[in-house]
Amino acid sequence: MTQPISIFQIIFSKFLAASFLAVITILPTLIYYISVYQMGEIVGNIDHPTTIGGYLGLILLSITFVAIGVFASSLSKNQVIAFLLGLFFNFFIYFIHCCLCWESIRLLFNKTQYVRSFQCFTQGYY
Repeated sequence: MTQPISIFQIIFSKFLAASFLAVITILPTLIYYISVYQMGEIVGNIDHPTTIGGYLGLILLSITFVAIGVFASSLSKNQVIAFLLGLFFNFFIYFIHCCLCWESIRLLFNKTQYVRSFQCFTQGYY
């Protein structure tokens, strides 16, 4: 006998699967970290906290984009429309700081600049 699955479980599973895929695609870049660690003039001469912070920030940023994509896919039953909505939402949020011309609106959206927050996060301050 099977148990019924709730809508929340379906959406959360979709989010976890997409987040897991995003993290898996970031993992091969650890080869560069290991290469720089081994081939430096002095072995191990790499800024570990900054690198780890950069990876953590990149993972959090990719999970944010996944969450926005899952939200966009919940707005439409058509997969192509859901993809285009997710692409538009993520593009809009990524480039919002370039498109704002009024200072008052720029200050309002200053806290939603995920990429700016990611850059600050990788530099060691937030």
